[in-house]
Amino acid sequence: MSFFTASNAWLYLVALLLLLLVAGYSLLRLRSSTRTTLGIDVGNAQIKIAELSVGRRPALLRYAIVPTPPDAVHNGVVKDGEALVLVIADAIASAGFRSRRCTAVLTGQNLLLRHIELPAMPTAELRQAIKWQFEQFFQIRLAEMLTDYQVISAGPGQPSTVLLVAMQREPIMSLVDHLRRAGLVVLGVDIESLAVQRAIGLTQSADKTKVTEAAVDFGAGTTNVSIYHQGLLQASRILNIGGNDFTSAIAAYFDLDHDSAEALKLRHGLATASEIGPAVAAVRDRLFGEIYKTLDFYFTEHREQKLAKLTIVGGGSNMAGLAVQIDHFLGENQAMLLDTFSVELLNPLHFVEHKLGEEEAKLLGPALAVAIGLALEEVVTR
Repeated sequence: MSFFTASNAWLYLVALLLLLLVAGYSLLRLRSSTRTTLGIDVGNAQIKIAELSVGRRPALLRYAIVPTPPDAVHNGVVKDGEALVLVIADAIASAGFRSRRCTAVLTGQNLLLRHIELPAMPTAELRQAIKWQFEQFFQIRLAEMLTDYQVISAGPGQPSTVLLVAMQREPIMSLVDHLRRAGLVVLGVDIESLAVQRAIGLTQSADKTKVTEAAVDFGAGTTNVSIYHQGLLQASRILNIGGNDFTSAIAAYFDLDHDSAEALKLRHGLATASEIGPAVAAVRDRLFGEIYKTLDFYFTEHREQKLAKLTIVGGGSNMAGLAVQIDHFLGENQAMLLDTFSVELLNPLHFVEHKLGEEEAKLLGPALAVAIGLALEEVVTR
């Protein structure tokens, strides 16, 4: 199982700096005086863009949701950069976005995280030891990765706790290049799990973060499972199952083209009594099973914790019956759950000022959650 853990607040800064310092941006530039910014969520099926501004509370000024060009992006890798540049540039112009400063995420990218303990040593020796640890633990060629580390705790003469962070270099630098070619100023490339957490944070008071929660971002090609404890990211795992798998199952079962199968999925969702229930059951069970494995892996190592809430977001989260069925599925495994455990659909537009109609906001909010969370990195923490 590909599973990576972290538990420290500094990760919020590293998520921004690790991936863009190589592109020549400094902390000073990231904390600019611009009062509006874009969040750009680049996924397999859709590109979601949200423009937020500072005020009494964040305000959504403009948004765009456009189809990702066919085969342009696949599970965290840009395959057709020219098509991607054209569609993003057109979306920016058509929606009338005023800001060109953005924070982005490429959905489906795995972040490698690892805690290590090192004995007390001079700073220069510590750097060399950490470099060796990257190669030892991740089994990677460092030239192909963006890497960074943070010494989390170290007293005089005391061992150091260090968090190692690594991510594939080429997909991130490719995304940055294509966003620039679309006329954008890239402030940062963030982590999907942290963008989701910021969107969730709009709904919570500080005392509500002192528990263990999880979030599931349902995308077209992948599903991202994140676990947070006391407000800090603990674990993140990418599942190679998404909304497209449900569509393909429906198409195969009824011998339909993709568009017709997609329409059936949107109409019926996961309602077991619907005509598509038998078609989607196998994919649903496989997806729920992988979500359970992810949670079980974490709570097996942290038996003192219990899951208080699971938040669902993303373009696929509005499928009818999803929240009810995943609640029922996880409810059969009470050992990891608090008695008050619940599954909730996140709509950040309930907590962001906007001028959308009620029904439009209801439909768009969950899909825009990551884009809004990306924009919040720049707007809220300025």
